[in-house]
Amino acid sequence: MLANHWYDRVNTSALGDDAGRLILKRVKRKLGLTKALEALAISKGAMYNYLHGVRRAPDEVVYRALQHLEEREFNEIVKGIDRLRAVGIIREDGSIDYSLIPQAIALAT
Repeated sequence: MLANHWYDRVNTSALGDDAGRLILKRVKRKLGLTKALEALAISKGAMYNYLHGVRRAPDEVVYRALQHLEEREFNEIVKGIDRLRAVGIIREDGSIDYSLIPQAIALAT
């Protein structure tokens, strides 16, 4: 049976460039540069480019990075609209998925 991890619910393509960069920075700080490069399967040059905004971090790299964070860390890093988009409450067109609101309220209570 497959485990259901919190990061599987995150739509990495909905995250903004800044959020992706902050996620990579947190993983680099948490694991150290060498282990982060290994865990993310990227080169040192690619990491530099992603962290300094030269290139946008690919969704699959951000997804691999999320696997090394706790959900609490993700919530500290990704705020507001980015988080709502990433978990599907706000659609890519900017509309709200009202079907998820009752589920969110039920979880909160």
